Amino acid sequence: MSQIGIQTDTPDASSVLDIVSSDKGVLIPRVSLSSDLSSPSPVTSPATGLLVYNSGSNQEEGFYFWNGIQWRHLKPEEDSDVEGPASSTDNAVARFDGTAGNKIQNSGVILDDSDNVTGVNKITTAAFTMPTNAGADYVLVSDASGNGTWQEALPLDVKEGDVLVVDNVNSLNFTGDVSVTDDGNNQSTITVTSPQIDEEIIQCSSTSSQNVNDLVTAVSIPWDVEDFKDAVSFIHSNTSNPSRLYVVDDGIYELNYMFSIVNDDNQRKTIRSRLRKNGTTYVNGSACYSFTYSKFDDNSTHVSSSFLVELNAGDYVEVMVNGQTNSGPVYMLPEENLIFMRILRTW
Repeated sequence: MSQIGIQTDTPDASSVLDIVSSDKGVLIPRVSLSSDLSSPSPVTSPATGLLVYNSGSNQEEGFYFWNGIQWRHLKPEEDSDVEGPASSTDNAVARFDGTAGNKIQNSGVILDDSDNVTGVNKITTAAFTMPTNAGADYVLVSDASGNGTWQEALPLDVKEGDVLVVDNVNSLNFTGDVSVTDDGNNQSTITVTSPQIDEEIIQCSSTSSQNVNDLVTAVSIPWDVEDFKDAVSFIHSNTSNPSRLYVVDDGIYELNYMFSIVNDDNQRKTIRSRLRKNGTTYVNGSACYSFTYSKFDDNSTHVSSSFLVELNAGDYVEVMVNGQTNSGPVYMLPEENLIFMRILRTW
């Protein structure tokens, strides 16, 4: 077999071409490969093993060889994309299949193009095992070795002064201002401050001196002076139906009223007062009975009552008064009559 020696008369027996130089190298043809390494361009029908040097910008600069299907870049070991045992088959230590979105994967972990780590079954390192696919409402709990498991959140028992209030609570809702302090030793204190609530109220008085001893028809007390009124919760007029106090919200209301009466003759009389809702319905349990003095006793009678009433938005209430026994005038005393309402609870 013939051999060629350049700058040597004794080419190496294992070579077809032996080039010898102590200060020069061999210049491989420089080409510009296309952006598609499976395209042989710019070489026409390259032989398998053909070596070129890419100096173009479509691919990384360096030596490439044609493997019969595509150009492959010759890289030093430290520049390789995958280090360690690797193959293109499943269940290898590292598998790279070239499919879109998966750069490196094995049977348990996928490193995708965005560098996220996705656990197919679980993620295991030398230190711990972290299972995935927990589902909703679970917490990750580790054992003494650092291995984690997904478990349902443990319920709480709520106590006040060591007295059980409710057990197996999954969540706690706080109303008010909440502050948490670190007490050390993995303990903390939760302090809840009740919010300040401004009570909504209305208070009215009456200047009426009307007769309230009608034995047949009850009369309403006209509250013609507003002392206080929170307009966001109560509606009232001093002139149009002044006996009516309207509420804006559904809720439970505390109502207190008082009025003073005086008898106009020497016969004692019984007076009944009741709370009426929306002009037709008397509130159960609201009746109050009072007995007047004789005119000659020269004393007035003070009538008062207090109770809770449930009202809907738009309802109104009135204090209705009528006589029960003897006829004859019984007059209200002006400026000695008062009604007061406040909201206890709304919904």
